[in-house]
Amino acid sequence: MTYRVTPARGAGPQRCRYISEQHLQLFIEYVGSHPDCGLDVQELTRQALSFQEQQQLLAPVYRRSYDDCERARKQREFDDKRSDHLGRLVVRLIADVFVENGGRPPEEGGLSIRIVPGLLTVLQLALGTDVLQEARDKGEVIVKRLREKHGDEFEWEDYFDDTDAQGLLAKVLVELAVSFVDYDRRLAWAVDVLNTALEHETKVDNSVPHWVFETVHFRTLSLALFRPIIEVTATAEGRIAFSSAYGEDKMIAARTFFERARLV
Repeated sequence: MTYRVTPARGAGPQRCRYISEQHLQLFIEYVGSHPDCGLDVQELTRQALSFQEQQQLLAPVYRRSYDDCERARKQREFDDKRSDHLGRLVVRLIADVFVENGGRPPEEGGLSIRIVPGLLTVLQLALGTDVLQEARDKGEVIVKRLREKHGDEFEWEDYFDDTDAQGLLAKVLVELAVSFVDYDRRLAWAVDVLNTALEHETKVDNSVPHWVFETVHFRTLSLALFRPIIEVTATAEGRIAFSSAYGEDKMIAARTFFERARLV
């Protein structure tokens, strides 16, 4: 009586099943090589064979695992191709609400990764080219430092979690929030910029479905984008710290924007 791994054919969830069976086989072999562990390797093998016959029950698990791995692979590929390290920080804040990552679809007020080009345009126009380029340069310096520190073990999470990177992102978000001092006019402008970018994408590739970015989408975007500042300024202590770092006028402007946009 021997437990054998069933080879995987083609790509897809079968690959996850193959990996899980390999782990189980290695465990059986480990138990067999350690007779003093107190486990009956023959009984363990019988149970493993019985379990193998019920693999269809795990099909949904394998499917989710494969989809998660594929999504992570595509995200890593997308991250490695980008040279705008400030943009990475911004997109990282909102990535979880993208429909591509399991968020609500646009027709339900959710967002798509398709808004990224338009969002970066909004950022550039709102902050100005010089300010934005300075922030991008600082992001590049941070990434270079982390790559030198971690070498081949560098992960983008190292960058996202870095204190200097978080400080850089905070400054950019504060300036963006303050730029909405004339809320109604600024909202209309931002929505127009994002829709122009989406329309351009549709013209370039007519297979891409048409999507109109509306106020409801702006609120979803803002809730995700400004979450760190919203959380900090939600308490009196946080507002004092914020005012100390950026000035009371910017704290008031940011909170006014959050209230007008119904974020708080």
